[in-house]
Amino acid sequence: MTEWTLQKLYFALVWCWKNHPTGLFADVMLALCSRHFAGLPLERGSMVQNHDSVTSRSGRVGYVPGVFDMFHVGHVNILSRAREHCDHLIAGVVSDEKALAAKGRAPVVPLLERMELLQHCRLVDEVVAEAVQSKLEMWQKLRFHVLFKGDDWRGTPKGDELEATFREVGVEIVYFPYTVHTSSTLLRGALERVVAS
Repeated sequence: MTEWTLQKLYFALVWCWKNHPTGLFADVMLALCSRHFAGLPLERGSMVQNHDSVTSRSGRVGYVPGVFDMFHVGHVNILSRAREHCDHLIAGVVSDEKALAAKGRAPVVPLLERMELLQHCRLVDEVVAEAVQSKLEMWQKLRFHVLFKGDDWRGTPKGDELEATFREVGVEIVYFPYTVHTSSTLLRGALERVVAS
C-alpha cells in the first residue's frame, strides 16, 4: 500500500463520514476514488489561515506544535488543555517533509488537509505551517508566551534543550499527558492492517 493510497483512503473516509454519515457510503467512495484514479484533484473547502498579526493578538498566546496526522481524541485532549492555559491558541502543523525527517515516514494526511481540519476546530484560533528547523524560529515569527508539548518530552535531552532555549526568551513550557490508548501511529497501523486484509 503506497503512502498516496493511504492518504487518499483516509481523506475519503473522513469526507464520507463528515458529509454522508448515514448512507450511500459505497457510492460516494466509488465516485471519490474514480476521480482520483482519473487524475482529477479533490474539491475541498477553501483553506484560509488566520494569519493575525502579532499586535492584533490579545492576552496570553499559546503555541501547540504537532503533526496532527489522522486527527483523533489525543489531539483534542492536548488542544483542549492548551486552550485552558491561554487566550489565543496557535496550532503549528508540522510540514510533511519535517515529519518525514523526524519520524521516517510521511504523514497519511497531507499538510494542507491537516491544516484545514484544525482550522475547523473551535479550540484553535490560528493555524500555521511549521516548516522551520527549530521552535525558536517559530517563536521569532509568532511571539507566543507559552509552548505546549506532550509529557513524553519531559526530562529528555530534547526536552531539556527546549526548556533552556525558551527560558532565555521568557517562554513557559507546559507539558500535558500523552494519550497512550490513541495515537496516529496506532491508527496508522490499524488502517494498514485493514487495507492489507
